[in-house]
Order: sequence, then structure tokens, then C-alpha cells
Amino acid sequence: NEKALEDYNVAISKKPSAEYYINRGAAYARLGRMPEAMNDFSKGLELDPKWKVGYLNRAITYQAMGDFQHSFEDMDAYLKLDPFEPDMWYEAGRCLRAINRVADAIPYYSEAIRLNPRHGLAYLERGRTYQSLGNMEAAQADLEKARSLGQNVQPENPMMQK
Repeated sequence: NEKALEDYNVAISKKPSAEYYINRGAAYARLGRMPEAMNDFSKGLELDPKWKVGYLNRAITYQAMGDFQHSFEDMDAYLKLDPFEPDMWYEAGRCLRAINRVADAIPYYSEAIRLNPRHGLAYLERGRTYQSLGNMEAAQADLEKARSLGQNVQPENPMMQK
């Protein structure tokens, strides 16, 4: 990562580009240098607001820092550029739950499932979300589907006891 930083510094000095800034930001993040990573992600996105990897990297970094609101905003920006990535829909749903927008998470999990019907984690989290909203029938169906897809649905969950 240190060598990568040196290479990106040279590349940026010769031809600043969104790709170079965002890649250097990823190297900073891997080194735990979050403020520098965030500066580079933001600079890269300023140069090219359609560079979706910048939103992805910055969203991951925001999550690592516990800032789920900004992480969600970057995931949403990514999804506007590429709405066909089920894992981003799933992660955006998780962020919404983390910022207490529980009901808003359901459509995000549902889209992840629509795009990848075997996305067991999306079924698991949508089931937990339905459960927290009091929709026990939908929760039961999703938790059973998650289990059938290999997810560990905790046996102490009263809905899953046989």
C-alpha cells in the first residue's frame, strides 16, 4: 500500500484523474488513514461524479467509521449509476436500519432479492426487519427462506422454533 501511494502520487502529479484519486484513497483506507482516504474519494468524485467506485469506496469507509447516514447516501448515489448490484441494495438496507429508518429498508432488501433470488442475507435481514415492524407472517416466510439458502437463523428466535 505504501508503494501504491507513491505510484498514485506520481500519477496524480502527471495527470490528476478521478480514478487515481479514488484508488489512492483506497490505499489510504487500507492503511487506516481515513481522513486522507475520504479527501481523495471526495476529490475523485468532484472530478468525475459518475465514477461509481468512488461512491462504493467512500460508503465502505463511512461504514467503517460508523457513519451510516453518509454511507447510505453514497450507496444511493452508486445505485443511481448502477441499479443492478444486489449487494449494494442489501448494504443500503442495512444502513437504513442502522439509522432507524427501518421500514424504508424493506424495498432495498426486496430489490436485492429481485436481482438475486438466492441472496440469503437479504432474506434474513428483510425477515428481521419485518419482525421488528410486527409483520410476523412476512418475517416467518423470509426467515425460512434464509435458512433454506444456508443462513444461520438463530434457533432461539421464537419464530423459527419447530
